[in-house]
Amino acid sequence: MAKLAGKVAVITGASGGIGSAAAAAMLAEGAQIMLAGRDANRLKLACDHLSGGKSVRLHVGDPAKEADVIRLFEEAAAAFGGVDIVFANAGAEGRIAPLTALSVEEFDEVQLVNIRGTWLAIKHAVPLLVARGGGSIICTSSVRGQRRRGRPFGLCREQARY
Repeated sequence: MAKLAGKVAVITGASGGIGSAAAAAMLAEGAQIMLAGRDANRLKLACDHLSGGKSVRLHVGDPAKEADVIRLFEEAAAAFGGVDIVFANAGAEGRIAPLTALSVEEFDEVQLVNIRGTWLAIKHAVPLLVARGGGSIICTSSVRGQRRRGRPFGLCREQARY
C-alpha cells in the first residue's frame, strides 16, 4: 500500500525543481496534491509532468498575500476534504547584485516570499491539520542559500576593498 494513500498535500513553490520533485514523490506514494505557485504557465508545466489526473489540482497565487494563502487552503479542503501535509517550499532569490545596488523594494520582495509566505502557509494550514487529527509541516529551502559566490558579503570586487 502507498505510504500516503488518503493523504492530502499542499505544496507551495510547486513549479520549481524542489516543489515539483516533492509533488512527484508524494503522488507516487498515493497523496492527492494541491500545487501552488505564482506563475500559471510554469505551474501548468509542472502539473503536466505529473500525470496525476484528478489527484492533482492547481492554485495560482502569491504566497506572501494572506488572501491568496487563505484561498489556497480553502480550495484544497474543498477539493480533497482536508489537508494532511504542508510543504512550505515557496522561495524567492531576487536579483543578484551587490547589496548597495539593491533597492529596499527588492529586498522586501524576497523577505515577503521567503519569510511571510512560509509563516502564512503554516498559520492557515494548522487549523486544517488539527481538524484531521494532525499532520506534517515541512519547510524547505535550497542549497543556493548556502552557496558561496566568492564575493565577501555579496559585494563586488571594487566595494570589497573598503
